[in-house]
Amino acid sequence: MGCPNFPACDCVAFCKNKQRMQPAPTAPSVRGDRSRKNRPLWSPRDLDGHECEYCGVTMQLGHPLFGPTRDHVVPRSKGGSNAKSNSARACRMCNEQKGSFLLGEFYEWLVENGDPRAERVGRFIAKLPKEMV
Repeated sequence: MGCPNFPACDCVAFCKNKQRMQPAPTAPSVRGDRSRKNRPLWSPRDLDGHECEYCGVTMQLGHPLFGPTRDHVVPRSKGGSNAKSNSARACRMCNEQKGSFLLGEFYEWLVENGDPRAERVGRFIAKLPKEMV
């Protein structure tokens, strides 16, 4: 395909390159619409100043250990959803230590290691439906 204005145009090489360099059409974003109604359940800014559900520390935006995060109670890797009912406010340290454990497994690990967070996590588990533990 040449320039539609050829032979009146002197830019045949440029037009061919331009056609070759057109970006391919893109598929819709996998993450979907990020408008106000579809934004994440809690942003870190929303969680600033709240207590971690697992250890009780007051989370601080930007803190390397106690920065606010949203934990999936049932991890996504084990079939958990992004629903608010499957979310817990957690500091970065607790969220990273819990990792892909189910909450019951995390609780057992805390008990085995004599971690004082076990009591608080146990109280949190008591409020949850059995299928989430």
